[in-house]
Amino acid sequence: MTSIIKSLLILVGFFILLFLGLRLIGGFAPGWIVKCKKCGKVRKADEAGIIRVGKLSGISYTIDWCSKCRKIRWHSVEVGSVEYIDK
Repeated sequence: MTSIIKSLLILVGFFILLFLGLRLIGGFAPGWIVKCKKCGKVRKADEAGIIRVGKLSGISYTIDWCSKCRKIRWHSVEVGSVEYIDK
C-alpha cells in the first residue's frame, strides 16, 4: 500500500513541477497563435488549450470552435503574436 502512495506522490510532484515550469516560460504556448482558416480570427494558443514547448517551426492544424464564425472550423497553429496581427 505504501508503494502505491509513494508512486502517486511522485506523479503528483512531477505534474506540479511541469506546471510551474510552463508558467515560468510564459504559459503553455508562449509565442504561438491559433488562427481561424475561414474568418482569420486570432487568439493565443494557450487560450485554446494547446501546449507547445520549444521553438519548433512550421504550421500545424487543429479543429476548434471559432467565436466569430460561431461554428467548428479548421484553425492553424502558428508562431506569432496576437497584438501584431490585430493591428
